[in-house]
Amino acid sequence: VVTRSDQGVRQQHLEAYSQLYKIKQHIAPETLFAPREGKDGKTVLVLGAAGIGKTVFCQWLAHRWTCNEEKGRAQKDQWYAGKFEAVYVLPVRNLKKDKYNDRMKLRGRPNLATAIVQECLDGRSLEGEEDFKRYVSYVREQLKARPKEVLIILDGLDERNQVCEEIITQAKKHQGYSLWLSRPYAVDRATSDQAVLVENIGFSSKHIRAYVGRYYQKDIPASEYKEEKRITSLSTEQKQPTSAAKELITFLKTHRDVHDLAQSPINLEIFCAIWAEQGEDSGEKLKAAFKKAANGSLINLYDVVRDKIWQRYKEKWCEEKFKKPSTELDDDEGPLFRQQWKEKKDLQEGLYAVLGDIALKGLAHGQVLIDNKTVEGVLAGNVYKENKETLRGMLGKSGFLRKTEGGDRYFSHLTLQEYFAGQELARLCRGGNLQEAARRLNMYKYPPQYRVMLR
Repeated sequence: VVTRSDQGVRQQHLEAYSQLYKIKQHIAPETLFAPREGKDGKTVLVLGAAGIGKTVFCQWLAHRWTCNEEKGRAQKDQWYAGKFEAVYVLPVRNLKKDKYNDRMKLRGRPNLATAIVQECLDGRSLEGEEDFKRYVSYVREQLKARPKEVLIILDGLDERNQVCEEIITQAKKHQGYSLWLSRPYAVDRATSDQAVLVENIGFSSKHIRAYVGRYYQKDIPASEYKEEKRITSLSTEQKQPTSAAKELITFLKTHRDVHDLAQSPINLEIFCAIWAEQGEDSGEKLKAAFKKAANGSLINLYDVVRDKIWQRYKEKWCEEKFKKPSTELDDDEGPLFRQQWKEKKDLQEGLYAVLGDIALKGLAHGQVLIDNKTVEGVLAGNVYKENKETLRGMLGKSGFLRKTEGGDRYFSHLTLQEYFAGQELARLCRGGNLQEAARRLNMYKYPPQYRVMLR
């Protein structure tokens, strides 16, 4: 609890906190695998907080590797082309043990080569078993004969619950180059001892300015800039930012606590979305919206994300029913739309309660990919179970939960799952079920994987 008399102390704490996230030693991508700490540098472990951009970083790295043959590429970028024959990005959450557990079936074998073909080379589109076998044989030979020309990226070691550990073990024994990404709490001593430790601290001030400028380029006619420039890495060589971008950059520069939060890419995207909708008095509204965020709570920011997803669902539903956006409905269609939408609107809180229960159960079981049994169990036991069929349809179409080919559900980002799980705990408290809320809090208050949820 911070009282008015504590504001000076709080500012000192903020300044000390900011110092923690200043770059101690900048590591350029082309030197990422250089020898360090008495290790050969072939295995690098990147640690980072929730939403700081670990997945974005590994996707950027893979993207830079694919762009190397373009003419005029800077000399330092040629490192990507000359270093690796192949870069394989394996999302750990996709390596489910119920998917890779059948040694008798070619596509279900628990080995690294099979997982690479399935997850990285679109093995699902290979209809013939002979074609699939040929791909697996090629990858296996590549890993054995030319390991130093292959980079294997394990993205999300903190999401490894109920995954095939045999594949993880084989990936960790890869004799070539490896990049592992994780939240800090999920890394054991053996893993950290094996790798060079690097921390992803998010965007620098230059990156923030570049990102904001890029975000608002969607308002610039496509003819005014080249597509190639729009998709390359964040750099200061870009079009002059729009007035909205300049205003937001100025706001961030003059509000240090909010600027520090903007180092997280997912937070900065939310800031840009809020700013774009506020209008002329956006600064004052943003101060109110960010006040709690700056004091450690991100609820307000994720309220914005939730509301934007809901609004997008509403517009999508309108276009499906009336073949036009809601802003173009005539005097007869408008009342009809509002009447038909009312059923969905009345179940909005019910949908959020279902999402919260699913999110909390997923975290409790260590699930990022949430199986259909868990989802159906929530729908059957929820207080809104009389509307189970409607809610099931809303789960499928609203955009809050995505669905894998195998039928598992997942939130678009782990932090969004943690947000809904936290909202479920709050709902239990508001609903008077204090005994259950206290029981849950006692379960979750110490394990580090619940830290973001409780914020």
